[in-house]
Order: sequence, then structure tokens, then C-alpha cells
Amino acid sequence: MLTVRGGTDSISTGVEEITTGNIDLSSRAEEQTRGITQINIAIHQMDGVSQQNASLVSEVSTAASSLQQSVTGFQTDKDGAEQDLTAAPQEITFAHQG
Repeated sequence: MLTVRGGTDSISTGVEEITTGNIDLSSRAEEQTRGITQINIAIHQMDGVSQQNASLVSEVSTAASSLQQSVTGFQTDKDGAEQDLTAAPQEITFAHQG
């Protein structure tokens, strides 16, 4: 009878160790899931900022092109005074997207 009892205790101890290991593994998997979720949120936010930056670059490029076209309408006379050769001044506006 002593052998059976010792075997049962050994099995019981083994089951407890496996259960503890499974709980620990589950806890670590949940922690990894939370970490991956946080990374996904950060990547999504960075993507949004990148898209806003691209939009702003496009706006600045358009404004610079418009400004360059406006400046080509000016000519400096021999005294250094600017003369407006365009029909009407152009207004440049920036649309801020936020």
C-alpha cells in the first residue's frame, strides 16, 4: 500500500507543477498580447501622422509652386525697385488639416 500512496503523491505533485506551468504560460501569453496590441496602436498612430505629413508636404509644394509663378511676374528696374508685371496679385493660403 505504501508504494501506491507514494506513486499517487508523485502524480499529484506532477499535476500541480504542470498546472502551475500552464498558468504561468497563460499569463505570459496575455502579457505578449497586450504588448502586441500596444505596438499595433502605436503603428496606427504613426501611420496617421505620416499621412498628415504627406498632405502638408503636398500643400507646401503647391504653395511654393504658386509663389514661384507669382515671383516670375516681378522684374527689377535699373534702380532696384520692383515692378509688378502681373495683372493682379495672387493670394496664397494654406489649408491646415488636423
